[in-house]
This record gives sequence, C-alpha cells and structure tokens, in this order.
Amino acid sequence: MKKATILLGLIIGLQWAALAQITITSGDMPSAGDTIRTSISMDFLNFDFAETGEGFYWDFSELLPFTQRLDTFITVQQTPILFWPFFLGSANLVLKLNDFAAFPELPSGNGFQFFNKTSSLYSDVGIGLQIQGLPLPLKYDTPDVLYRFPLNYGNTDTGSTGLEFGLPDVGYLYIERDRYTEVDGWGTLETPYGSFETIRLKSIVAEYDSIYVDSLGMGFPIYRNYIEYKWFGKNHGLPLLMVVDDDVFGASIIYRDSVREINVSVPESIVHKLEQAIVYPNPAVDFINVFLPGFENGKVEIQLFDLAGSLKFAEEVLVSIKGQWHQIKLDQQHLVPGIYMLQIRQNGRLSINKIIISN
Repeated sequence: MKKATILLGLIIGLQWAALAQITITSGDMPSAGDTIRTSISMDFLNFDFAETGEGFYWDFSELLPFTQRLDTFITVQQTPILFWPFFLGSANLVLKLNDFAAFPELPSGNGFQFFNKTSSLYSDVGIGLQIQGLPLPLKYDTPDVLYRFPLNYGNTDTGSTGLEFGLPDVGYLYIERDRYTEVDGWGTLETPYGSFETIRLKSIVAEYDSIYVDSLGMGFPIYRNYIEYKWFGKNHGLPLLMVVDDDVFGASIIYRDSVREINVSVPESIVHKLEQAIVYPNPAVDFINVFLPGFENGKVEIQLFDLAGSLKFAEEVLVSIKGQWHQIKLDQQHLVPGIYMLQIRQNGRLSINKIIISN
C-alpha cells in the first residue's frame, strides 16, 4: 500500500511538472552565428492573440505564411567598421537587417540592430543604418531593456529610452519610448512549426518619433501606441511567435518555422471574409487607382506591405459615396520595384490585393 501511494505521488508530481511553467534565461536567447528561419503571416482576423492565462493553450496551428526570412546574428566586429566606435563595449550581438526602412518616409537600405546580452538582461542598444551608402549610427541614450532574467510568470518591468540624431544635409531623428512589460501567461503554444511549452510576454509601448528629411524639406511627427506579444520556449533563440499590434504601422505576425513553399496569394482561410476591390493599373509605376465597391460611407484604412511584411504606406480615407475611386501616388512613397500587398479595412471588411510596382 505504501509503495502504491509513493508511485501515485510520483505520477502526480510528474504530471504537475509537465504542466508547470518554464523559466527563460539568457541561455535561451540567440548567439552570434545563429541563423533562424521565420515565417510572416497576415492572418490578423482569424485569431485572438490577446487571450492568455495560467496553463493556457494557444492554438495558432492554422497560421499561413505570407513570406519567409532568415534572421542572421553576428558580432559587432562583423559590422562595418564605422559603427564600431559607437557600439563596441555597449553591444555584443547584432541582427542583420536586410532592406530595412526605419520609417516609410525614408528610402530602404541595409541595417544592423545592436543588442547587449548578459546573464541578467537582454537589451536593444540601437540601430546602424546604411542608406544609399551613408552610415547612420542610431544609438539609444540608454538601452531599451527587452527582458530581465530569469523570466517567470508574473514578472513585470518598466523602462524608458530615446535618441536624438542629426546629420547636416541629411536630416534629424528624435525618439522617445516608454515600455511596460509583464509575463502574463504560460502554457502550450501550437504553431505550424510544432507544439511547445512557453511563457508569454506582453509589452505595452508608447513612442513618439519625429523625423525631418532635408531632401524633402519637411518633417514627420509620429505618435505610436503598440502592444508586443511574445511566446518564448526553451533553447529557441527568437520568440516562437511574436505579434505586434501597432496603431500606426499595423499588425505583424512572425513565428519560428521550417522551409515552406510560399504562394504569394490571399490565404484560403480568409477568402470568405474578403470584400472586392479593384486596383488599376496593375502593374503600376507612379500611381494606382483603388475602386471600393463593397465599402460603406465612413473611414477606410489602406495599408501597403512589402513581401517582408513591412508597412510601406498607410492612410485613412473617408468614403462618402459607395463605390468611389481613390488614387494612391506611389512615386511619393520611395518604393522599390517589386510585389506588394494592398490591404483595405473597414469595420471587419477586408480586401487584400497583390500589386506589382515596376520602373
């Protein structure tokens, strides 16, 4: 009887251990030399990413990839030497950012995001951009602390950062950012990549960006409020799933994945929710006309994404006549030729159109 009681206790203990939350440490973060594949999805309407709790089950196994990318981590010494005086000593890990645009108003370029990883924290130190061959070291006044270790359920953290950068004949950039982070859930995460025991972080970020571009002779103040949801598993480096709900730049969904055959089209899971929109001309050069037959009078949100899932253009349009036309001037957006996805929303209605921009 005693042996049976002990055995039952062991079984219960093992079951509880299997359900208990995990702890994330510095060793679960990426390291120099890591190459991590992720998929980017546009399934914004199909899932509730805000739900959370203890022992929670998140089923996002039906996410469909829109495109994929490879995130490559290197050392500071593997970046252009002109960045070394700014980041050596304050950063020890770098993520390569290909075809990166910090703001829709800036032309695209290559970039490097600098991090500092220690046993107690993981911080964003700043960004080094190469735009039209010109190096721009954008280093925060104080590092933006993303995670403090160990990460356990119930942990909270607050922090602020900012930067001020000006370059004659180029422009001026100013950023203020406040971040509140909470580990607000733990449990099992299902994605197309597999099933994982995870903890979930929620970061609420308030940010003010101000940019002035000399060549345009004008500035762009941007007030942003966004929420980051991140699911972490053991020994996976990047979050297994990251969702950013941004009131300015739109939503983004990025998750760890294996190699997929990508069909650049609208996922079947949301086809039944689409409204019809007509885009002409397509391919386009300087402008596109958008016909909105299925949208009612009121505000309509229009967003243009590239194949990396980055927002390149966004505006709100007031529809006063059902079925009106609206023109978007592409030549003012500094867009490179390629394939883009035009997304139009209004009160649950959604239209997604693939467009081609040529020279």
